[in-house]
Amino acid sequence: MRKHVLIIIISTLCLVGFAKSTQPSARITKLTVEGRVSPQGLDNQRPRMGWQLSANENNIQQKAYRLIVASTHKKAISARGDIFDSGMRMTDSSQWVCPTLPKLHPNKKYYWRTRVLTNKGWTEWSDVSEWTTGLLDESNWQGEWIGLDSLLPGESDGRHSRISCRYLRKQ
Repeated sequence: MRKHVLIIIISTLCLVGFAKSTQPSARITKLTVEGRVSPQGLDNQRPRMGWQLSANENNIQQKAYRLIVASTHKKAISARGDIFDSGMRMTDSSQWVCPTLPKLHPNKKYYWRTRVLTNKGWTEWSDVSEWTTGLLDESNWQGEWIGLDSLLPGESDGRHSRISCRYLRKQ
């Protein structure tokens, strides 16, 4: 009886170990926005995302993806896309993916991550990546021109202009 129990336990352990070793360990790497890793100051209302699928075995292919965009790192970690959640999108595209995001706010940080359905099953969620928007529109710029609108003594504005360099200096 003990011999049979030991054989069953060893057989079970071998099967469990075999099952784990045949599981693909595909993961998402190299997340980009507009072709850059964590870009700052993007002026694009519809940024394009990209990622790479990395696996330790051959013949792993993307069939679909799910992408989320969150307002905080904490929400992104918990895969809560409070800004955007694509749901499952059936496509093998993983570069220059242009999700239909809501209107982005100027000078704001956004967090995102994705996961992929492969021909072997779903991957884990990618690490969280981020990007920030720039001012997005001229109306968001605030400021006044600092400089001279007139010539200084000894300067001329003609065919051969002689205008000294203007520097902003303060004491």
